[in-house]
Amino acid sequence: MTDKELLHKNLIVSILALASDKQNQIDFTIPGCSVCDLIEDFDTYGNRCYDSENYSKEQSARINELKVLIDKFCELKTECFDPNVLDHPMWIGIRIKARETLYKFEYLMSDLPKSIEKEDGVWYVNINDYELKRNTK
Repeated sequence: MTDKELLHKNLIVSILALASDKQNQIDFTIPGCSVCDLIEDFDTYGNRCYDSENYSKEQSARINELKVLIDKFCELKTECFDPNVLDHPMWIGIRIKARETLYKFEYLMSDLPKSIEKEDGVWYVNINDYELKRNTK
């Protein structure tokens, strides 16, 4: 897998994670803070690594809309490690926008890859072996 393909896959996984239901978000981010980890992953792959030249105007617009919602949510300064934050109306709005974004990239909702503890206190998600589900319509 090329670096560009890996960045794209990480972007899609970060969007999928934002789009997932509360329990899947918690399971995906174990042992960290769900909100912080999900936002950080999207910030890395949706902001710092995202190159709009590689995507359509509509796809780039969806990424930007998601960024705006996340920035507004961050202004709330919610409590870390509180899973109830994942039920906040603004977070639910992020979840909905992330699903719309995922579909714009022609991917389907699917189970997230699982975090595994490689060694004491070191957690890892294997993105390389994870299969994304494409919308084949």
